[in-house]
Amino acid sequence: MSPRVTVLMSVYNGAAYLREAVDSILAQTFTDFELLVIDDASTDESAAILASYDDPRVRIVTNETNAGLTRSLNRGLELARGEYVARHDADDRSRPARLAEQVRFLDENRDVAAAGTQVVVIDGNGRRRPSLDATHPQSAAAIRFSLMFTTPMVHGAVMFRRSIVWDELRGYDESFRTSQDVELWSRLAARAPMRNLDATLLEYRVHSQSVAATRYTRENVTRVESVLHRNVLMATGDEALASEWPPLWNGIVNTNVVAEPENPGRAVKLVDAMRDLFFEREPAARHDRGIAATYGGVQLQIAQFLARRDRGAAMRATLRAATSAPAALFRRGALALRNVTR
Repeated sequence: MSPRVTVLMSVYNGAAYLREAVDSILAQTFTDFELLVIDDASTDESAAILASYDDPRVRIVTNETNAGLTRSLNRGLELARGEYVARHDADDRSRPARLAEQVRFLDENRDVAAAGTQVVVIDGNGRRRPSLDATHPQSAAAIRFSLMFTTPMVHGAVMFRRSIVWDELRGYDESFRTSQDVELWSRLAARAPMRNLDATLLEYRVHSQSVAATRYTRENVTRVESVLHRNVLMATGDEALASEWPPLWNGIVNTNVVAEPENPGRAVKLVDAMRDLFFEREPAARHDRGIAATYGGVQLQIAQFLARRDRGAAMRATLRAATSAPAALFRRGALALRNVTR
């Protein structure tokens, strides 16, 4: 009999944290799962660690050659037996109630295709890094809005319906070596609602060797621009905005990869335009706190970028952030405000 959930993990030379990750899944209060681990031709002790588990729920599949994360995940999706697939990275830790809470939510909300969770950030030693924590939008509308700027769901914290993600959408786009999650969420959001639970159910590890620490290449950024174009067009219906925004935004957030935009101050008005058009298409979302927080966070990031380039535009962005999401500004804004006003 097939398990309700497949926990899908890919590991490549992840011995340092692999046992913690696996143990956190085997300690779940919800037990009707398989842990499917794709060993992507590791050369460290990862294989030996996985072989040390004598638990019938653990399935290990080994790639003959290193295929990369995206292809390994698609191999796992093809082999998964669960109705639901829960992603899990080989360096994170799930809290004991994670699977139970996500299964319950998806069982009760049959229209929802994927459910993420809130997370806390830990470092390589397992210590909390509260300064890196962020609140992820909960509503389907806020997630669609956020996809114009960032990924609104933590990849390793998401559980989704295999019937939609694999059977219909055929999984991850293998042309994406990085940012494969935001590309998938973008296609998924066009198909069905996605949500984030309010509960904090994952400890997300950030360290020097993590995928999150990978430096993006120009090719990666160009691919992400195509995703942002599609998302802005889907959310606003405005082709001009969808064409102008992605390279401008990438020039602000990826200055180590691409050249700075010629007129970055325009970003302040473009974000306003995207928000207003989004509300025209989805008026019920006008008072969504998740959208307000995302809007404020984006304007604050723009303000930080503009602080030494365009003081007037930086102040306008800061005031918009303060009006829309004062809590976010209070949390991150002391340094930003000093940079803007000095």
